[in-house]
Amino acid sequence: MFVGDAWDGSGIVNMVLELLANAYDHYLVGRCSRIRIDIGADGTICVSDDGPARDGLVGLVALAAPCALSEVASLKDAYETPNGPIDVEVALVWQRSRPVGRREPEIHSFVNLGRTHGGGSHVQGLIDGVWKHKGTHKRMASVDGLVAAVSVILADVKLGDPTRDRLDSPEARAPVADATQRALAARQA
Repeated sequence: MFVGDAWDGSGIVNMVLELLANAYDHYLVGRCSRIRIDIGADGTICVSDDGPARDGLVGLVALAAPCALSEVASLKDAYETPNGPIDVEVALVWQRSRPVGRREPEIHSFVNLGRTHGGGSHVQGLIDGVWKHKGTHKRMASVDGLVAAVSVILADVKLGDPTRDRLDSPEARAPVADATQRALAARQA
């Protein structure tokens, strides 16, 4: 993610504004009651709030579901591919109370720490892993009520859509499917 020039200060200002916006979002939804900005004598800047710890993707999924952190199946691992290493993190849980009828999955996805809204090969990998773990022939029924997050970090990123909001790097799909299956298997054990 490009945030600006590190030498003229615009990058630092953009980073601080992003951190402040994140804390303000938590304030707006009632996840914190106070935001603090500290500027140190050495020029360091710290933005903090009094909300709960985020706990990475597990915290994101637990907050969205809502459920206890211990109910979330998760795994973080590194995979070697012909195009270089890929770091994969998955977290998923099914909502306990389901309304009558089908419930679309809620999948939060990230590529190289940036949020993606257009899905892509990492999201398809997550669905593949769920589908293979559940052993069902009804692919979309296996993700009914699913709340999940998937993050990949890779060197050779191919993004699709005019907005560059969908991961089109096919080498991410299999490692994410594997990580998802392993997370679900470990949660069952």
